[in-house]
Amino acid sequence: MKKFKNTVSLLLAAVMIACIAGCGDRSGTGKISMKKGEIAAQGDYFKLPSDDFGKQGAPIISGATRQAGPGETVNVTGAGFSATDIKAYIYTQSSEKDGKSYECKFKAITDSEAAVTVDSGVKYGVYVLYFENSSGKSNYKLINDPKIWWIGISEVSAGESIGIYGENLTNGNKDSTNVFLTADGQYCKVNVEYADPYKVTVKIPEGLEVGKEYEVVLHNGHGGEFGFAKAEEKITFTDKKTTDFSSGKKIDVTEHGADPADDGKDDSAGILSAIASASSGDTIYFPNGVYNIDYTVEVSNKLRFLGESVDGVEIIVGSKNPEKLFEIYEGPVEFGNLSFYEVRENGKLAATMIYFKGSGELKKYSELNIHDCRFTQSTSQAALSIQQLITAENTSGFIFRNNEVLATEICWTNRCQKVFMNDNVYYGNFWTGRHYNQNATLFWSSSKFDVSNNEFSSFDSKTDETQTLGKADRTTGRCFVFQGHLENIYVANNNLLEVGLPDDNAGEQVLIEACGIIGYGNPVDADENSVTFDKPKFNEGGSWNRVVGVGDTVSVIYGTGVGQYRKIKSISGNKVTLEENWDIIPSSDSVVTTSK
Repeated sequence: MKKFKNTVSLLLAAVMIACIAGCGDRSGTGKISMKKGEIAAQGDYFKLPSDDFGKQGAPIISGATRQAGPGETVNVTGAGFSATDIKAYIYTQSSEKDGKSYECKFKAITDSEAAVTVDSGVKYGVYVLYFENSSGKSNYKLINDPKIWWIGISEVSAGESIGIYGENLTNGNKDSTNVFLTADGQYCKVNVEYADPYKVTVKIPEGLEVGKEYEVVLHNGHGGEFGFAKAEEKITFTDKKTTDFSSGKKIDVTEHGADPADDGKDDSAGILSAIASASSGDTIYFPNGVYNIDYTVEVSNKLRFLGESVDGVEIIVGSKNPEKLFEIYEGPVEFGNLSFYEVRENGKLAATMIYFKGSGELKKYSELNIHDCRFTQSTSQAALSIQQLITAENTSGFIFRNNEVLATEICWTNRCQKVFMNDNVYYGNFWTGRHYNQNATLFWSSSKFDVSNNEFSSFDSKTDETQTLGKADRTTGRCFVFQGHLENIYVANNNLLEVGLPDDNAGEQVLIEACGIIGYGNPVDADENSVTFDKPKFNEGGSWNRVVGVGDTVSVIYGTGVGQYRKIKSISGNKVTLEENWDIIPSSDSVVTTSK
């Protein structure tokens, strides 16, 4: 489909790992044979020899680097590191069955900060970091233990792949990451297709129970019981997905007055008539030809818009210059095999091709799915390139995959969850001498992104043998921009060629800023699981205008207890109670921040 793709070199790194055995033995009926009981720890044997940690008078660890390999240094925060009789250790798997404690090189920077170096001869694995002095062992912190932050679209069917996102999901053991589905005290192991430390994809097997929810459990192959991680969100198995349009009617827009043979005719009314005749689950079908849209097409049903072929269907911004071509307020909605065009020699590129505004509720299915489409904005130096192609607000499950884009900006998302931008080809198409609309993508106050395996380059890279940018070339400035209150961003394996602006600072390939610190200050009181501020609101943008909420994060960035961060469990006046206790209780000399 991507007619320009052969001109851009592919440098995508893929780590494919061996498939693991499926969900048990199958009976003659083809049902999955689930195993009963608890899942055994996978990989190397690992068992702490004692539990005598956290002795009174020993150092206290409040925070530590979460990833480290042999020969690497762990930054540690806490208290009591300046004592003369202190030593640092890690316990991990060794050639001995039960593992072993290794003394580490250790440097106290201050009494509350230290650097611990893992010996280069130690095996990679889950490390139990602790200190010891004459009073005994400190509390311990885990290094390289896995955490699952989120999972992909959680309504799944047999044969489908689903992503698991987090940290330490694999590292040096790509062939031994294990994933299980569990329900009602039973479990099965599923096939792992891909793994890196922050993302694992698995294949959903056949024969799971329709309508049933399953927990997702991962073991990264190290650390015994410390090697497990469980996702907070469950997946639901289905034999017919909410986003399946295969059983609905196919409604041809040409049977409702649209005329693909007439280049100058406005086809808005014919498309709207086809939509009015449709029910949720139907497909609005576009035979090959040209369709002009002079007026915004509003969509209130759950529909699929499908073209006969991406090379044959052209949907064009009409002469009335609508601000939006398709305006959608309910999902799921799908677009496939369609080409969208806005061509101007002057004036403004004003049309958003697809605009979606949802309810803000986290759904198990994708609400907006755009795939195998082509988007073109053709400009001149006289044209003001200021409009993104796609706008998605207050929605979950925005999928943008396998599309070809020649434009100034692909999308803007606002307060979205679970955004997937994968396997697209993008050619930046604004003049470097004008320096406007520099962001190819802009993700604002959203969470749970997978932006991977895309190709980004300048428009001129297709024809410029020198592969250099000048002020008469067309390109993009920033490829991926994340702003506002953000969390859980996975950006990987993207190929970026000839991007950036000469003589301008808008050349960041990935830009992350304004990441949600609401305010900071010194607490007036604290105990083992709470902290109290002098005001219930915290500074943002120069005004006390945002109340901290449940689920937000409290972090100690300076002073007593530095390095700790905790989620807020509840709020009462100026006091916030935490989901987990402090290791070190902050004091009035601590600087504490609050953030989304």
